[in-house]
Amino acid sequence: MAATLESTLDPQARSWVESANDPATDFPIQNPPFGRFRREEGMDWRIGVAIGDQILDLKRARLIDSYDMNRLMACGREALRIAIFDGLLARSVKRAEWLGRDALVPMAGPADRPWRPTAASPSQARRDGWSARDIQAWEYQPLGPFLSKNFATTVSPWMVTPEALLPFRAPFERPDGDPAPLAYLDSPQNRAAGAFDITLEVRLQTESMREGRLPAERLMRSNYRDAYWTVAQMIAHHTVNGCNLCAGDLLGTGTLSGPKPEQGGSLLELSGGGKRSMRLTNGEERTWLEDGDTVILRGYCEREGYRRIGFGDCAGTVLPVRHAG
Repeated sequence: MAATLESTLDPQARSWVESANDPATDFPIQNPPFGRFRREEGMDWRIGVAIGDQILDLKRARLIDSYDMNRLMACGREALRIAIFDGLLARSVKRAEWLGRDALVPMAGPADRPWRPTAASPSQARRDGWSARDIQAWEYQPLGPFLSKNFATTVSPWMVTPEALLPFRAPFERPDGDPAPLAYLDSPQNRAAGAFDITLEVRLQTESMREGRLPAERLMRSNYRDAYWTVAQMIAHHTVNGCNLCAGDLLGTGTLSGPKPEQGGSLLELSGGGKRSMRLTNGEERTWLEDGDTVILRGYCEREGYRRIGFGDCAGTVLPVRHAG
């Protein structure tokens, strides 16, 4: 029986890629996110999907005819998702063909074969809002955030599709007493299922923790359901005055904090504006990020009756300033 969009969400589906069947993986067969990768510096970029700890090269698998990500994003993804799912199923006859064409490669292989996914440009992956609070403090009045938002950017290599998120849509609700949005920002569909139930976490690993081989420590956990605007509303508002938004463009939501104090989406919030420090389990304290600190952002979805899926780690390290001369 041919696969359908609904069958690609079947929690009982298993893949011949064994690592995709691990309950802890972010990338089971129900969640093959798109990304661009290359074998090493200087080689051409390729387009693939993550599956367990592997990458399926879509062109080598004869599922696409070019490595143009914007072109891929402009095409219908539903048929491609079904074809990928069908080929990765445990019973699929595509296994021998794809392995023979070297279409499946390790996500992080041995030193002589390091297939590592890497985002090619900010327009083609998820990105996260770093802020230099010391700069922001003096430029905020009267300029507002300007160079403070130019501090650094961390780009995730994987793009989880709306099709994979279908089981995790949720009703969108505003707090009681809030004014209703304008008509172009409201619809029955948006109220019924405009939100996404995505758990968000931020972890910190200091240089001392890395040297001591200590794991990153979680600083906060929130949920995307608490966002004040839905993705559909942001896109509608962004384009309502004629903005030329194209397939493959990147939109940033801004800081995603929860309603509780411990759910602050930045150290500015978690430290009460720098008034109190956070004590880590190894005895170190942090009010602001310091040189050598690595921030790890994670997102994942869980719901009874469906397979857990994730977005993969999005990590960045603060490096010391390089002085000219």
